[in-house]
Amino acid sequence: MSKGFLRNDAYRPFVVSTMLMLIIFAIGTLGYTFLSPTHSVLDAVYMTVITLTTVGYGEIIDFSNHPEGRVFTIFLLFTGVGTFVYFFSALTGFIVEGNIERIFRRRKMQKLIANLTEHYIVSGTEFIARHIVRELVDTERDVVLIAPSEEAVNDIRRHAGGAQFAAIVGDPTDDANLLEAGIERARGVFACMESDKDNLILTVSARLLNPGTKIVARCVDEDFVAKIRKAGADQVVSPPMIGGLRMASAMVRPTVVTFLDVMLRDKEQRFRVEESVVAARSKVDGMTTRELRHHIDRSVLLIAVRSEDAGDGWVFNPGDDFVLRSPMTLVYVGSPGAKREVDRVCG
Repeated sequence: MSKGFLRNDAYRPFVVSTMLMLIIFAIGTLGYTFLSPTHSVLDAVYMTVITLTTVGYGEIIDFSNHPEGRVFTIFLLFTGVGTFVYFFSALTGFIVEGNIERIFRRRKMQKLIANLTEHYIVSGTEFIARHIVRELVDTERDVVLIAPSEEAVNDIRRHAGGAQFAAIVGDPTDDANLLEAGIERARGVFACMESDKDNLILTVSARLLNPGTKIVARCVDEDFVAKIRKAGADQVVSPPMIGGLRMASAMVRPTVVTFLDVMLRDKEQRFRVEESVVAARSKVDGMTTRELRHHIDRSVLLIAVRSEDAGDGWVFNPGDDFVLRSPMTLVYVGSPGAKREVDRVCG
């Protein structure tokens, strides 16, 4: 039985009553075996069962001239019958409340997550988490959501158009839930809970569990930005700042903003600004941009190349004779299918 199962408040009465029931049953069986060693263990088990259930069948082990046996039976009745009733009450509640279905659903989810690699973990219930999950689903990326309640999971699923992505109900800052989400194999983690302190804790936990994963954290209070960066976040995003810049852009460059909105909301072609890294000894390593266009979809629009050899690290709108080398990063506009194709030729 997993630690998460024992910690769950919905499961605790059933677990506790089951453990108590097993203890009482063991005491009864051992007690009858000790008091009447001439009888078999099966007889002792039978005596324990008819005593705890109070069915009133005749005694296999005769205690008519055995006061110790009768005292033990009285003790077992007083301590065991209440436990027996508590056990069946907890079992009934466990079934009626749908906990068994929840267990099977979680086991199914665990198998699904076990097969994921290079996926993204989204932790939180805020509106930002909705948009992150929807964007990952729309661009055909594997995602695992960690949210504190089933209501939050269902709400984010509705916002994502009913997509059936993997989800875990639990505390996102709990290491056990992060491990269950496959953080050791995850490409990235989104810390987007409402509290900056929670995002700080999650960042520390995620970085310790997977030093190589990328972490993007939400932060409202500017005083926490430096702390979250030091805790291990690769990027810290401030929604108020992004919102202010977006409003300014909508005023001074409305057509550009409209273009980006149309691109992000298009459900057919789903073009996005993507990136791919040129791997050493891949097909692209040593190619010119002109040669690259013969190996990828024509719809791909190469915008820039990040190169550490360039003056400021960026080459915008590279010419046809620009030579691509590892480990340059290509920045381009393309669909999810085009993204997979570019990743393939880049190695």
